[in-house]
Amino acid sequence: MENELFDYSPIVGREPIRWPGDARVAFYVGLNIEHFLIDRPSTSLNEATAALTPDPLNYGWRDYGPRVGVWRLTEIFDRHGTRPSVLLNSDVAGRYPQIIEAGRERDWTWLAHGRNNSVLQAGMSADEERAVLTEVVGTIENATGHRPRGWLGPALTETFQTRRSWPNSA
Repeated sequence: MENELFDYSPIVGREPIRWPGDARVAFYVGLNIEHFLIDRPSTSLNEATAALTPDPLNYGWRDYGPRVGVWRLTEIFDRHGTRPSVLLNSDVAGRYPQIIEAGRERDWTWLAHGRNNSVLQAGMSADEERAVLTEVVGTIENATGHRPRGWLGPALTETFQTRRSWPNSA
C-alpha cells in the first residue's frame, strides 16, 4: 500500500520557515493529560505485574500524572509564561474537572487524545472510529469551551481512516 496520508516533501525543496520576530528557534510543549482504566492492562513500567487486575504497581505511576504531575508542571508553566498544547483524553473532563478549570484559566490549547489511554483506536471499524472521534471532540469542546484543534490517538494508535473520521471532515 502506498502512503496516501501525506505528500512527500523533501526539506531541500521547502521554503524556509519564518518565525515571528525573526526567532531562530521555536518549540512547543505537548502535554498529554491522560486517564487510565484501573481494570485494564496498559502502558507498564513493570511487566511482572502487568497482567494483574487490578495492577496497583503500574496503575499507581499512571495515576500520578493527574494527581501530582500536572500540578507541578502547571507551576513551572506559570513561572515561565509557557502555554502548553494539551493532548487530552476526554475522560479527564468528567473525572478531573479541576484540571480542565486550570487549563481554561490559563487558556491552554486543546487537542483530542481519545477517550482514555486504556481503550485503543487500532482495530476499530470506520463507523466506530468516526463515532468515537465525534464523541471525544464533543466532550472536550463542551468541557473546555474550545473545539480541539488536532488529534493524537491514545497510545499513538491510529488507523488508515483516522483523518477521514475526524468530525466534519471532507
